Amino acid sequence: MPAAKQGLQSLDLEGRRTVQSVDRACVILQVLSREENGSTTSELGRQLGVHKSTASRLLAALESAGMVERDPLTGRFHLGLRILTMAGNILSRLEVLRIADPLLRRLAEATQETVNLGIRFGNEVVNIEQIPGPNILRSFDWIGKSTPLHQGSLAKALLAHLSHSELEVYLAAVNVDGAGLEPNEFWSAMEEIRRKGYAVNRGELNDEIYAVGAPVFDSHGRCHASLSVAGYCQEFHESRIEELGRQVTDTAATISRQLGHPIGRYAVIA
Repeated sequence: MPAAKQGLQSLDLEGRRTVQSVDRACVILQVLSREENGSTTSELGRQLGVHKSTASRLLAALESAGMVERDPLTGRFHLGLRILTMAGNILSRLEVLRIADPLLRRLAEATQETVNLGIRFGNEVVNIEQIPGPNILRSFDWIGKSTPLHQGSLAKALLAHLSHSELEVYLAAVNVDGAGLEPNEFWSAMEEIRRKGYAVNRGELNDEIYAVGAPVFDSHGRCHASLSVAGYCQEFHESRIEELGRQVTDTAATISRQLGHPIGRYAVIA
């Protein structure tokens, strides 16, 4: 084989190895983002399907870059502070957060409950802001947490205002992943949320916490964000839920209008 061709094959093999390492590093960061207590090298190796030594080399590179850090007492790895600086850069350029922040604080003051803002990321909603209310324990910290689009009021308010075709794709995808959503119930729930203008969470994510969420639309009429008011279930009787529904949809409508949406409250489901 000519030397030039051997050189090209060697470069191609090296390139594939590099991409594989990047893919594995991304998986490590995703796993650590879900593990509040961190993970050991062995646990991450099993997640990746590689030997412990391979996982150790990847973790050493990520640790050197500040992307992960190792607890010297437990030996478990957690996300590093570099992730926080990167997240801050992302949040600083999100227009919806800049516009929504004072309105979320006003809503938290008016309701005396915790207010959250989320944006869509694939088939999940990611909480990007939380204004704690005096009636909620601060230990409930949802910033940075993600949930499937069919769980919780923040997620369901966003999901219900996607297009019909997007909803079909989502339903098929999550059922393949084992969610087990019954199609007729799913479509009825989506229609009910659109009719009311808000979604209700009655202990879906935490038995003690109820929430009411509403959609936020951009200047093109797309629902890309949502907000919610959350509190202890004892405070969320049906008449209170209806009142909170009005307050959360009014705030969501104001945010939508400031984002350039002409309607500000409802989307057309096509």
